[in-house]
Amino acid sequence: KNVIDACEASQSVRHLVFSTLEDIDEMNKRLNLGLPMIEDGSGKRTSVAPVFGAKAKAASYARTKKLSCTYVLMPVYSERFFELLAPEAEVNEETGETDLVMHLPKAEEGEEEPQLMCMSIDDLGPAVANIFDSYQVFAGHEIGLVTDFVSISEVAETITEIFFE
Repeated sequence: KNVIDACEASQSVRHLVFSTLEDIDEMNKRLNLGLPMIEDGSGKRTSVAPVFGAKAKAASYARTKKLSCTYVLMPVYSERFFELLAPEAEVNEETGETDLVMHLPKAEEGEEEPQLMCMSIDDLGPAVANIFDSYQVFAGHEIGLVTDFVSISEVAETITEIFFE
């Protein structure tokens, strides 16, 4: 809020590129996704991804201001896949040996595996630079940045190839 207010008050900020995310709480309600809710320290119930809601609310606030702004919806950074799907050490009860195991969400039988929208962090700078270079075209728009669609299985295969073969 303070940064948005400062940009509005400034005489020198020509354009703001604002990184935002979908409001997961709102999507959960509207689409009946069944995502679990947690209590946030103040007693308020929120989704398991409160940063999504916070960014969405900040973008909503920015839209009420007299700012030239482009709202950029970010995908998962490809570089975070290993962190998000990190293997866990588990003791094999039969052999007593420790195995590294990745626990992956799977599609229901007969359903197509969902695709994750992703992008390398290295692609972010050029994309945002293009927005700044042509800010008159992008002002007021919400843009989703995506360079690839991959399945969880494909990510798991890549992690396995890179780190375990």
